[in-house]
Amino acid sequence: VCVVGNGLVGSAAARHLALADCKAIAVGPSERPRSTWNDIEIFGAHYDEGRITRKTDPDSTWALLAQKSIDRYEALQNESGIKFYYEVGHLAVGEAGTPTITSRMANAKDAGVEHELLDQDALG
Repeated sequence: VCVVGNGLVGSAAARHLALADCKAIAVGPSERPRSTWNDIEIFGAHYDEGRITRKTDPDSTWALLAQKSIDRYEALQNESGIKFYYEVGHLAVGEAGTPTITSRMANAKDAGVEHELLDQDALG
């Protein structure tokens, strides 16, 4: 099976095919060096090395799927021998009481994700 694209989805598809004892190959452009990310000609919205992932989101389904994905990162790192995830935290900024902030907080609470609400004084 030839998987066209070796980004996040293509590489995952090729991996699962290989784990199912299917001969698979993923083809597509290589990750561009970080030094070229500001070039005008880009081939994607996000480069994998610079991709941001977070456990909170205003959409409860997206938040749940992100949480489940992130929970698998350690096993994937151990299996592949490639360290690709560095937890650094996440700051969502918005006006107090807006739907994006209140739903993000509710989804974080429901998923057991450590979070806190900071006011303007705490942000300096």
